[in-house]
Parts: sequence; structure tokens; C-alpha cells
Amino acid sequence: MSSEDPFGERLTSIDQDKGNPGSSEIAPSMEGVSAAQRFEDGFGDRLFQATHLARRRYVLETEVNHEVLRADVRYRGSQAPMVVFCPDFPGDHSNKDLESEIFARGISTAFVDYRGMGDSEGTFSFSGAEYDLSRIVEDLREKFSFPREEIAIIGEGYGSYFALNLANSHNYLHNLVSISGISDLRTYISDSDLKNLLNSSTEKVRGNPEHWYGEHLELLSFNNPTDRFGYVSPSLSVRLGDGNQSIDAPESSPLDIKTMIEHLQLCNLLVVHGSADTIVNPGQSMVLYETSPCPHKELKIIDGADHVYRGKRVEMIKAVADHLTNLFFGGR
Repeated sequence: MSSEDPFGERLTSIDQDKGNPGSSEIAPSMEGVSAAQRFEDGFGDRLFQATHLARRRYVLETEVNHEVLRADVRYRGSQAPMVVFCPDFPGDHSNKDLESEIFARGISTAFVDYRGMGDSEGTFSFSGAEYDLSRIVEDLREKFSFPREEIAIIGEGYGSYFALNLANSHNYLHNLVSISGISDLRTYISDSDLKNLLNSSTEKVRGNPEHWYGEHLELLSFNNPTDRFGYVSPSLSVRLGDGNQSIDAPESSPLDIKTMIEHLQLCNLLVVHGSADTIVNPGQSMVLYETSPCPHKELKIIDGADHVYRGKRVEMIKAVADHLTNLFFGGR
């Protein structure tokens, strides 16, 4: 039996329904799908495809330091835009309902599981999560056909922090949605009871607050989005100091001195936050919105919503899905 991959190449498939070897390796994200096939592409990376109501669904697997990194991809075809989800720490999947709504509107989606989270192998680290997102975005662009400028990144909580750094290192990422996002890690650490928050989190991090706290401090040494950097080129920057320091550069300085947020080449930005969020202060979103020079930006504060939008999810989902629909299809 043979089928077509996203590039139209002929691939050999294994029909799970026939009980062929390896069918048990289909990732849990395939649960509820009636038929599945396993593919091997020319790069040796594995793709699992599922057919459900004539829609393609894949699990993209990429090896990073001998560990398998996975992303659940729902593919609408070569003409559909692509949206990449950067979940909150630690590997939160609460926005699967948002993903389904976006997919229903004709947009392909990719939901990333950082290493050590969800279906991915290995051990989670904050610096590793940023690298994981970079690898997934690069692999999506390499292995799936979609309009190259029509890609957006959605970050929630810590995922927004990761997404800002991702956009800073990939100048083709122009569209960002931040949901309850962290934009200034230094302020977040000082304003939050971070150790208590980490200690009360999921089983994967409970009991290791000192480790995670140390990783937060390590991140501050090089890539906090509100810190100021001297940009030698779009891809090369020098950290000048933390957000509390004033940097006075001589007029002859060759460096373009900006915060990371000011440097981002964003064309469209949506910032969403709940007014009753006690995990991430809404002020974090205000900093992102007010600092960004993005020409098309929108701020949506949802009254009474907490960090995960209990009782307010319909309003949040509509705001994000409407924004992306207008972004990708409004002018057509």
C-alpha cells in the first residue's frame, strides 16, 4: 500500500488496522482516530499519519541529542497557513480546544511537546525548550508544504516567553499570539512566589523547585526579552545589561541598542490576558503590548478570567481564532 506525503513523494505505509508490526507505536495523540499509517521519510525522521474524516494528522518526530522530540501536526494541505503552539510549562495541553477551533477554520496546526513533557522523550529544561521549538519550526518548514509567510506562533505562559526568543532568532516569524504570557522573566521571578508555585506544580516538577529556580536565573544571563541588547546584525546580539540598568551608548556606536521585544520583526501581534490571573500578572502582557513597535497589534484583557480562563474559554478562543482568521483570510 502506498500514499502521498505533504510533498507528493511516494511513501510506503503500514496499515495499523491490519495489525502490522509497529502499530502500537502510534502516539497517544492519535487516540480516537479510526485508521493510522506509519511513514518513513527520506531523512530518517518518522511521521505517523492518521486519516480521520479525510483530514491528515501526523506526529512529527525529530531526534535531538538522541532523544525523540514530538509534535502533533494537523495538516490542512499546501495552501493552508500553519500555526505552532508553544504550551505553558510544564507541558500544558489545556489549549487543545483552541487548536481544534483554529483547525476547523482551515488552518494547519502543530502542537509541540517539549523534551521531557507529554509524548516527547528526554528531560525538560528551559533552554532546551527554546531549542525544541526551533527544531520543530525548522522541520515543519522542511517537511510540510504551506505558504512560507503564513505561519504564526501561539505562546501561553512560559510558552510566550519561549516564543519571543524563537521569533528573535528566526526573522521569518512575523506573527505572534501571546496568551497569559511572560515577557519579563526577571520581574516574574521577583513578583511571584516562584518556588512555592513550582513545588505545587505537576508531578514532573514537584520536589525540584530549587533546580527549576536555578534554571530561571540561568536564563536571565542571556535572553530576557525586556533586557537591552546591542544588535550587531539581525541574528547577532550582545547583551548589555538587565532591565534595571540604563545603557548610554556613544553616538559612534555601531550597535543598534534595543530590548529584544523592540527588535522583533513582528508584523502582527495579539496579546490576550485574564484580568484575574494570579499566576502571571496581567502587567506582563501590558509590557509586551506597550513595548512592541509592531504596526498591527491588539490587546485583549478578558474580564474576570484566571490563568487558564475557567468559565471564559469561549471568549478567549473566539478572540484568538478570529484574529488568526482575519490575519490569514481577511484579505482574500
